[in-house]
Amino acid sequence: MFLPLFFLFYVGEVSAATVQTLHLQENENNLFSSVVDSANGYIYFGTNSSPCKIIRIRMSDFVEIDSLSPSTEPQCGNINTAVIDQTGGYGYFTNNTGNPGHVVKVRLSDFTIDNILTLPPGQAWSSAIDGQKGFLYIGATPPSGTIDTGQIFKVDLATFSVVDVFNFPSEYGYPDVLTIDKQGNFLYAGVNTGPGEVTRGAILKINLQTFSQETILELPYPNDTPESGFIDFNEEFIYFSVGAPRIYKLNISDLSIVDTLELDEETFPSGFSLSTLLNNDRIALFVTPGCSGAKLAIVDLRLFSLNHYRQITSNKVGIGTMSLDNSTKSLYLGNLYCRVTSTPGVVIKRSAL
Repeated sequence: MFLPLFFLFYVGEVSAATVQTLHLQENENNLFSSVVDSANGYIYFGTNSSPCKIIRIRMSDFVEIDSLSPSTEPQCGNINTAVIDQTGGYGYFTNNTGNPGHVVKVRLSDFTIDNILTLPPGQAWSSAIDGQKGFLYIGATPPSGTIDTGQIFKVDLATFSVVDVFNFPSEYGYPDVLTIDKQGNFLYAGVNTGPGEVTRGAILKINLQTFSQETILELPYPNDTPESGFIDFNEEFIYFSVGAPRIYKLNISDLSIVDTLELDEETFPSGFSLSTLLNNDRIALFVTPGCSGAKLAIVDLRLFSLNHYRQITSNKVGIGTMSLDNSTKSLYLGNLYCRVTSTPGVVIKRSAL
C-alpha cells in the first residue's frame, strides 16, 4: 500500500478528523466493551451501568437499533468483554460485576438472549474466541479475598459449558489481555500481579491442544502491566501496550522481545489501554486511558514508530472501548465518564486514519 509522505514522516499532534457522534438512550452510559459484526453491518456495545445494557447499532447510517438488559444474579452492572462467533451467529458478552461472573449468549439474527452461563468463582476480565474450533476463552481474576492465581476458563460453544481451566503461575491474577492466533493453536495472555505499590507484568503463550503453558516472558520494567495486545496480519509478531508509555514487539514463536517503542511520558503518561490493527496496512491504533482526555496514536508497524496522534475527548471524558470495521476503515469509540452520572453515553465514529 502506498502512503503519502506526510503519513510516513510526520510525527506529532494533528488536527481533529471529521467525526460523527451518536448519543445513546437514558441509562446507556460508560461503554466498556464493543465488537463489530461486519458481515451483517452492526456493532455492539456493552455498558457499565445499572442495569447493564447490550446496545445494537447499525453502522451504515450510525443509528441505535435496539438494546438488551440481561437478567443475572447478582444484578448485571458491567458488560466488560464482547466477542462474536461469526459462523455460529452468536455474540458472547461477559459480566464481571458479581462473583462469579456470567457469559450472556445473544442470537444475533433477532437480537435475543439465548442463554446465560454462570462461571466458576472469580470475575470475568478478558475473552477471546475460536469460532472455527468452537471454543470461548475467558480470563478471570481470583475470587475476592483470596490469594489464588487468575484463571482461564475454556467454554465449549456447542454445550455452552466450562470444559477446562488453566491456572496462571503463582501471583499472576489479573489477565487483562487475551488474543488468539488464526488457527486456534495458541492463546496469548497478558497478566499482572494486580493492585499494589509495584506490580509485575508477563506474557504467556498457552498451547490450546494441551491447554498448558508453552512459554512465559516476564516484562523487564516494574509496573509494565499489559493493557492491550494484538497479533499482526502475517502472524510473525505480537504487540502489547502496557501501563507506561511503551509498546512491546515480540516474536510470536518464542515471545522474545524484538523491539520496544518508547514514547513521550508527558504526552502519554499512562501508556495505552486499547489497541487494534488496521488489517493488511501494518498500521496500529492505540488509545490512552484515564480522565484527562483520551488521545489516539497512529503507529506504523513497519518502522515501529509513532506517526502522529490526535486528542479525541475533552477533560473528564475517557474512552472505555474501541472497535474497528476493517471493511470501511471506520473506527468506533465508546465514551467513559470519569464521574458518577446518568448522562447518556456517546459513540464516536471516525476514519481510522
